[in-house]
Amino acid sequence: MVNMKMKTLNQEEVMEGDYKGKRVDNGEWACGYLMDKNVICQGTTYDDYVDIVAVNPVLVKPETVSQWTGLRDKNKKKIYYNDVLKGENGKYWVVKKGKLAIHLKCVKWRGDECNEEYDIITYSKLLKRGGREFEDYFIVVGNIHDNPEFRR
Repeated sequence: MVNMKMKTLNQEEVMEGDYKGKRVDNGEWACGYLMDKNVICQGTTYDDYVDIVAVNPVLVKPETVSQWTGLRDKNKKKIYYNDVLKGENGKYWVVKKGKLAIHLKCVKWRGDECNEEYDIITYSKLLKRGGREFEDYFIVVGNIHDNPEFRR
């Protein structure tokens, strides 16, 4: 446990604060509110005045910290930046931050490198033409920190 003062959060901060990072002490993933570049609070509590207090802060490796994109995969699992997704066509994609949108970069297909790139908005439109929803097409299979072969 990290020795630090508690920070009072408002409702908007908690809603926006969905991050994950690898813990320094055991290498496991911690999810929650990002207090600092290397501290994630894994829980929140509410007091009588409707303030929200962050609890259970843990140290994480700052290079592994990723924010939730707001999207889920076909198994309803949250999709974070730097996650590796597998599409139904067998292509593997890395989720990146784009300039204006979430960006997908294809990194592998049938054992070979793949050079396709899309903003998720564009890719969602392509899928909708075929009657598909983005979330129904992909599953999260890992991330670039646990699967370094997908880093490029």
